Amino acid sequence: MKIGDGCTASVWYDNWSQLGALHSFITHRDIYNGRLGTNMVVKDMINNENWCWPVEWYTKYPELQQIQMITLGDSRDELVWKSRYGKVDKFSVRQAYIDLQPEEEHVIWSKMSWFSQNIPKHAFILWLAVQNRLITQDKLKKRGSYDMMVCALCNEDSDSHQHLFFACNYAKQFWKKVCIKIGLHWGEWDWNETIRRYACMEQGNNITSIIRRISIAASVYLILRERNSRLFKEEKRSVEELFELFCDTIKLRLASLKAKPSLAVLKAQEEWKVNMIIGIHET
Repeated sequence: MKIGDGCTASVWYDNWSQLGALHSFITHRDIYNGRLGTNMVVKDMINNENWCWPVEWYTKYPELQQIQMITLGDSRDELVWKSRYGKVDKFSVRQAYIDLQPEEEHVIWSKMSWFSQNIPKHAFILWLAVQNRLITQDKLKKRGSYDMMVCALCNEDSDSHQHLFFACNYAKQFWKKVCIKIGLHWGEWDWNETIRRYACMEQGNNITSIIRRISIAASVYLILRERNSRLFKEEKRSVEELFELFCDTIKLRLASLKAKPSLAVLKAQEEWKVNMIIGIHET
């Protein structure tokens, strides 16, 4: 509380002094015994520029001597807020809400998943995948399922996020084709390292960045869908067939995007054999 004329701030309950709210250590019994009221404001405790604390309080509460004398003004008392970073400003519910929330680690991969040009269902699956929240076989084992489970794509190991998307031979072959198509380097990284590397790439609004990000999201989605199709529908696609589906998916998405004419856009149209909507706005 920032003191102005001292007519509003409660001397006991508002946080106006460097000691905080005085009621945290001065009891109601002491206030009553000192013939003081619980509804008193700061102005009531000042007389001739001196504090009017009961004399015996200076012995019982020596910290009162630390409270600096306040010069009352003409402005009204004002409720202020001290942010978690120490900045004092006018109180706002918005800033208070922000400061009261626990600090969270910055998520570097958010723009990999959530951007306006992405396909919503692909964005959602990628969002689950980067947080290791997909229901893979390693998670089912932890929940008590001990059935014989192997990766439906390669039949070599139980699937996990790491195996399903990168260790699986089927997924490896598919990713290599995708990386060649979109001009990415394929590395033998684990799942977390792959996400970190791709998330650190440019996440701008240019056509190259957009194609890279929708391709990554589509790849994760299609690998998972192929795995589920084999598990639950007994339907299979070869790597070549899945890659063809990937290309068709990206073409359809690009055909619906509005792009500003540029060399990069013209090159993308030629590489993907698709006509984008050429307009005055950048994608």
